[in-house]
Amino acid sequence: MQLKASVICIVFTLGLCTIGSSLQHDDLLIAVGDQLGFLTNGSLYRTLTLDSFNASKLSALTYDATTRKLFFSDRRHRHGHIFSIKLDNEVCHTVEDIVEKNSNETVESLAYDPVDKMLLWTDGFNRSIRRVQVDHDNVHVEEDATVEILHFLDNEDKPRGLVADPCTRNLYWTNRYMSHPTIERSFLNGSHREVLIKTDLLLPNALDLDVQEQMLYWADNHRKGYFSIERSFVNGTGRQEIYRGIGQFVVSLTVGTDYVYWSDYDHKHIWSLPKDGSSKNPIILRTFRNPVLGVTVFRHQPIDCKGISQVSDPIENFELPVQQEQLAQYEDADLCLGFCYNNGDCILVNSDLRCSCPVGFSGERCELDEKFGKKDCETFTEDGNQFEMIFLICIIIICVILLVIVVMLSVQFMKLTREKQPRVFRRRFLARPNKNENTLPVHDLEDCCNSFAMCERPCAQQQNVIATVKEMGWENNGADCSVLLKCEF
Repeated sequence: MQLKASVICIVFTLGLCTIGSSLQHDDLLIAVGDQLGFLTNGSLYRTLTLDSFNASKLSALTYDATTRKLFFSDRRHRHGHIFSIKLDNEVCHTVEDIVEKNSNETVESLAYDPVDKMLLWTDGFNRSIRRVQVDHDNVHVEEDATVEILHFLDNEDKPRGLVADPCTRNLYWTNRYMSHPTIERSFLNGSHREVLIKTDLLLPNALDLDVQEQMLYWADNHRKGYFSIERSFVNGTGRQEIYRGIGQFVVSLTVGTDYVYWSDYDHKHIWSLPKDGSSKNPIILRTFRNPVLGVTVFRHQPIDCKGISQVSDPIENFELPVQQEQLAQYEDADLCLGFCYNNGDCILVNSDLRCSCPVGFSGERCELDEKFGKKDCETFTEDGNQFEMIFLICIIIICVILLVIVVMLSVQFMKLTREKQPRVFRRRFLARPNKNENTLPVHDLEDCCNSFAMCERPCAQQQNVIATVKEMGWENNGADCSVLLKCEF
């Protein structure tokens, strides 16, 4: 009984310690430097081996669970810029060249529609959203031939994040205007274009969709080094900021079952934050040598569209102008946009972005105001890893304390329920000295009583002593009897 109670208490304590850890991280596919990686459950990382492919700078990613294909782009490949591999059980993956580069096309973000087998991407430098049908293996097309321009945007428009909804047949993207950035959508065929969100945006770099919950998630880089992770319903209502931080430049974002993930160009981290609001502090899953330019969730099963209702028709339509314009060669200008603060100049140095700061400002991104000797902001939030370490230490200490308390209570409970053992009491009395001896004999009284009550009659040893005293003539009206100890507890 005592052992069972102790086990229950210990299990309950361990259950308390695991509260909050029931959320599971998704498996992530990552593009970092010239490598594709696989991050399992937010901890175990391995690199995917590409067969006979000389990668340079991988960026945008999208994954199709129906065909188990991963599509990715290479910014600096000489011949092509959209490729694919099949994620089967093979150790070495064969790379397929999907879209061949023509001249100055770019790929900022990728999306795939498994229904029409259509691959879509944003070309920020050419201000367009393009698509090509990938209905069989070994598809190889050129930009100026089979590729279709779905949207050609205005002069100041710069599409960045892109995501397709195979259930509602909608396409969503972020538009980084220089003066008024927006989040927009249209049908997958390009019709019914509308603006969803157009206020309180600056540089909405990354975008993803929670298809089951019909929620849009995006990352917006603000002034003075701030950034925010926000979400809303697919029609633009119910907008909510789920996290605001400082000191990061978010370039990619994806949404899983329980978490939202994003990559930080400044510190080369992958971050995660629970979607349900159970924690306000994001945690670092992994740090890399190079910035992570692409991250997407590896879905083990295709998306189930049952129970997902169609959204209402958009209320605004836009004419899509057809324009062709010769543009300069593209390098990393899109990432440079908004990277440096306080009018700093963005410079590419060995595949990394650097800032040339104006007079009076310093720091990696010109965020330090030398005039005041501190960052140009009112408050500063520490990196999430510090909060995470403090949180983990507190949890460990609490668990240890609770475990010690449970063990102590269990031991005490066992002591209290242990069967009581009878106690044996010993009493001694002093006898009158013998007339012929100077010694004072000591006699034991043992087992006088078997209870804690007062004895009602003298013990056998006591009767013998009294008889001896009478024989010795020590009868002084009973006065000497007081030297005998009574048998009592």
